[in-house]
Amino acid sequence: MRERDDMTFPPEEYQRRLSGLRERMEERLLDAVIITDPENIMYLTDYQTTGYSFFQALVVPLVDDCYMVTRKMEESNVYARTWVDKTRPYADNGDAIQSLVESSGMRGSPIRPWATSGTATSSPPTSRTASAPPSPTAS
Repeated sequence: MRERDDMTFPPEEYQRRLSGLRERMEERLLDAVIITDPENIMYLTDYQTTGYSFFQALVVPLVDDCYMVTRKMEESNVYARTWVDKTRPYADNGDAIQSLVESSGMRGSPIRPWATSGTATSSPPTSRTASAPPSPTAS
């Protein structure tokens, strides 16, 4: 986790939040979570952005480094305003969802939709059917 002097909370707080998320992921047998809500991204990374006008996602693998999928124009903001070291930018004329799938290694892997909020209609998975997707390399 990269440290910055201007973060809202100390780096340890973000590490605690991330560790808590990963504990819940382990309990629910999730290899990764994809977070797209700007408020939840801010909670985990301190990334303050309008975010609703374009697609962005924080990918949190169970066993590897987090990374952001965002517009190429926003890549410098990720480095300047978060502790996140890796980004997977997409062009404004590109396909953001395709970029997300390709960068995560999920292509061809089963993706099980399931919400951790308890509002989902399906049950959590009962076993892991695939290993965690490979991590992208640092930009």
